[in-house]
Parts: sequence; structure tokens; C-alpha cells
Amino acid sequence: MKRGIVSIVIPTKNSTAFLENTLKSIKAQSYPYIETIVVDGNSTDNTVLLAKKYNATIMIYAPKVQKGIFDAPHKRNYGMARGKGEYVYWLDADMELPKNLIKEAVALTKKGYDGIIFSEDRMFF
Repeated sequence: MKRGIVSIVIPTKNSTAFLENTLKSIKAQSYPYIETIVVDGNSTDNTVLLAKKYNATIMIYAPKVQKGIFDAPHKRNYGMARGKGEYVYWLDADMELPKNLIKEAVALTKKGYDGIIFSEDRMFF
């Protein structure tokens, strides 16, 4: 664990169509110490290449889950367990962050909050 770093974990599978906006919003954050982790479930599109373009750490993980069960929580846990950051934030591949969101979240934890949750609705105000 590296102090001050935020590990942002994004589970993906064939997410090229919308992942770039998510990665751009991470790159545009005002908080400078971010590790982006993309946990990919063996995409057959350009998801992994796109993530590499934005210097994300790529982890290939396709959990064995029962048909009809959503595997994103398993991918998030996998990435969070391997992240180097003091803080963890997870996103879906189609979410975009306002420029100061990570900086604001870290500031709140430094004020004593144990955890911060921003809903998707909050992210677009």
C-alpha cells in the first residue's frame, strides 16, 4: 500500500464503446496520485488496448460464476485486493467522474470519514 494513492478499479468485458470517456475523466482528475486498474473478463474487442492507451494496469480475470450472475463484483474485489493504493474507488466502465471528485473524497477521509460513497447522480451535479 502506498500512502495517498487512490486505486480506481473498473471491471470490463467488451467495453470499448464507452470506456474511453471513463478513462478520460480519470486522467482529468485534479488529484494527482491515481492508479487505474482495469479488470477485464477476456474481452474480444479493443477494451484492453484502450486501457493500455491510458496507462491503466490491466488484470485479466474471468470469474467462474453461475449463468445469469453478474460478475462485476468479483472483478472489483479481485482488483481491490491487488491495488497499491491507500484508498480504493470503483467505477463501472460507463461512468464519468467530475474533475474534483477524487480530491474531494480523499479530503473527506482525511477529516475522519471511514468511507465515502458518491452515487452516480451525485457525480453529474
